[in-house]
Amino acid sequence: MAVLLAGCTAPEAGDRDAEQDSVIAGADSVDLEDELRSAVTQLQEDTGIRGGVVVTDETTGAAIGLDEDFPVRAASTSKVAVVMAWFRTVTEQGREAAEQDEQLISEALANSDNTATNALYTQLGATPEEQYRALLDVYELVGVEPDEQSQGWGESLVTAEDGMKLIRAVRNPPEWLGEDNARTMREAMGASQDGYDASQSFGVGVLARDEAVDNEVYLKNGWLAEEEGEWSVSSIGVVTGSSCDLSISITTFGAATSEEGMAATSAIAEPISQWCEAD
Repeated sequence: MAVLLAGCTAPEAGDRDAEQDSVIAGADSVDLEDELRSAVTQLQEDTGIRGGVVVTDETTGAAIGLDEDFPVRAASTSKVAVVMAWFRTVTEQGREAAEQDEQLISEALANSDNTATNALYTQLGATPEEQYRALLDVYELVGVEPDEQSQGWGESLVTAEDGMKLIRAVRNPPEWLGEDNARTMREAMGASQDGYDASQSFGVGVLARDEAVDNEVYLKNGWLAEEEGEWSVSSIGVVTGSSCDLSISITTFGAATSEEGMAATSAIAEPISQWCEAD
């Protein structure tokens, strides 16, 4: 994205409530939390980039959260919320998605196309205020409280925990979204679909690289620079299959370039990919 924003200051690192079950152990009793903690720590020591991650094992309900509550720009991960808000709006209006609407959804989610996203976003209300309010409503419905001082679909401050709530609403849709609409989103976000953009191959996208592993992956990535030049880069997604069944949210902040931020996000995803391949 080309928009430059004011900088944000991240709070001190913190982990999830220690009382929460966070043991996700795979083959040979590999402790994924230990592997992720090492990756996040090494990333900051080597590059100064701060990383956060939440992983939920949908089979057991166990969850891991590491530095999951520091804020980054939502950037293009908010396109997931925009599409949700669009479906909610047209449902309330009593209409269904036309072929051209489905094309916009595919371009927004599969190719991270800003023009397509704007075309959907402007249908959320008659004024910019109404459009942003419709987006905030969806965030609030899934349990996210973004920065209400921001305007537009990519500028809000969100956390890795927020990203988890958003992607799990696509996985297990609430009634107001509906399974049919959520399926349309999952298909558009699917890493194996024709025309899927290479910009979605980092972060959670690394879990789709091994065709020998029988997993289905769908995801949305986002990246955005602050005025000072530091990048927020995030990745949210789901991997399901015979080897693992996980929902994943990764955030990073502080990279000097988008490429460095994408590599950092992939570095956090790498232990998850190895865990799935080994399971």
